Amino acid sequence: FELVTETIHLGGLAVDQYSPHVDGLGVQPNFIFDHDGSIHLAYRSGQDSIGQLYYATNRSGEWRATMINRLPPNPDSDAMTDYFAIAVDGRNTPFIAISRPNAMSLLTKRSGIWTTERIETVATATDTEVSLAIDSQDRLHVLYYTYIGELRYAKKTDGDWQIETIADTGPTGSLPGEIHGNLSRYSHSLMIDELDFLHIGFTDRYSQLHYLTNENGIWE
Repeated sequence: FELVTETIHLGGLAVDQYSPHVDGLGVQPNFIFDHDGSIHLAYRSGQDSIGQLYYATNRSGEWRATMINRLPPNPDSDAMTDYFAIAVDGRNTPFIAISRPNAMSLLTKRSGIWTTERIETVATATDTEVSLAIDSQDRLHVLYYTYIGELRYAKKTDGDWQIETIADTGPTGSLPGEIHGNLSRYSHSLMIDELDFLHIGFTDRYSQLHYLTNENGIWE
């Protein structure tokens, strides 16, 4: 792969434009700004079933990229099964949540080393994104769909993952044109407000939009 950075000028403001040049398909970039204004970027390269996950940042003043090679290829499918999201905590530590065919996992970079932690052993849905957010207490929140259409919410507190199903949209495969386990028409988004309450928007198999929050102590 090749990292290309160029400076462009927008209304008198100099902006660094970063372009990852990689072989194959499925670049699928996901980025976030940290508390110092630096960028943390996760992206993949290669074919869907054999691609590699990369992490890049400009915290040092120049772009540096690292291949995360702890994620094995998926030999059983050519589908886009590996979806991910990136977030940083109050110490600017990057985290990447990623769905594999049979697990939801979390990657963490500490002291220059990426480690993998399994959130849940579960058949995840294909062709659906993952949401990751970190609150003001540096607690991690992850949102993802299972193979049978359950919207799962995972929260890490005191080192342990608390997992619950907050919506059940039903299994796929029965409606015209649906492929069993493929939830490409499903989507979701996760936001945390200044009081650390969660706000979730998601669509179901009929493409209807729903909203959930825990402001009153329960999901409603």
